[in-house]
Amino acid sequence: MNNIWPYDVPGIPDDIFIRGDVPMTKREIRCLAISAMRLRNSSIVWDIGAGTGSVSVEAAIIAKNGRVYAVEKDAQALALIQQNAERFELDNIEAVYGEAPDILEKLPDPDAVFIGGSGGCMGSIMNTCGQHLRSGGTLAINCISLENAALAIEAMRACGFIGTDIIQAAISRGSMAGCHTMLKALNPIFIISGRRGGEIEG
Repeated sequence: MNNIWPYDVPGIPDDIFIRGDVPMTKREIRCLAISAMRLRNSSIVWDIGAGTGSVSVEAAIIAKNGRVYAVEKDAQALALIQQNAERFELDNIEAVYGEAPDILEKLPDPDAVFIGGSGGCMGSIMNTCGQHLRSGGTLAINCISLENAALAIEAMRACGFIGTDIIQAAISRGSMAGCHTMLKALNPIFIISGRRGGEIEG
């Protein structure tokens, strides 16, 4: 058990992570994405465009007997992933340097995939995920823009994913303004998820 986050549930506060200047999936959105991924104790997970590794950390805590492959093409982000894995004392996260979709061919087939960043290669990444995702496995994507959300939905259908679920989350956090509390909005996010057809393995 890690003393920084001694729980089995997602929702690690953002300021606990080592962040640097790399984008990070915020706490509330992480909770929704992790829920959409339907992780189990033994899940093999791909976190594509892993950034600081915040989703990888949350996934690795749940998939204690599995493994999380945090894929990043940015060297600074890769270093942060490794630092956060060490901070949370997780030895089941493997930081993978490379660009999706090509690097994905070298990884073990996953039970769940999270796409936090696609670098303009949404269609080809999702096609590769569809080919390698285990039967019954899940894929979840975070999209900030309407255009990327539309691309993700179209690719989800084209790649044969079933049970497509579309959530738009608009989160506000309380912030003190003198003796009053005001709400500050985070950027709205689309969370799009689906499942590869077939029986769930394992």
